[in-house]
Amino acid sequence: MCVTLNCSVLTGIAAHYLAGRRVQHTVIGDAVNVASRLQTATKELGRPIVIAQSTFERIQSAIDCEPLEAIHVKGKQAALAVYAPIALRAAGAGTGTSR
Repeated sequence: MCVTLNCSVLTGIAAHYLAGRRVQHTVIGDAVNVASRLQTATKELGRPIVIAQSTFERIQSAIDCEPLEAIHVKGKQAALAVYAPIALRAAGAGTGTSR
């Protein structure tokens, strides 16, 4: 049996919501919606993991990333810059992308 996982990572603000007397946790907000759209785009991009610009800016000193073609997602007028993480960067190495 082969299991394939796709993942997207976006750094943003989301709200935690509790409904009624029975505790039902969910997360809502623009960041959650965009992350979901990016996860769907992993199949089109042919990458199991994609990260958004907001996350890339925070991790670029620690992880080598390949910039991918900007994509359009439902609910956003502007194309989103996305990256594919390649490898952990050696401590003290420079910043930026692998290209």
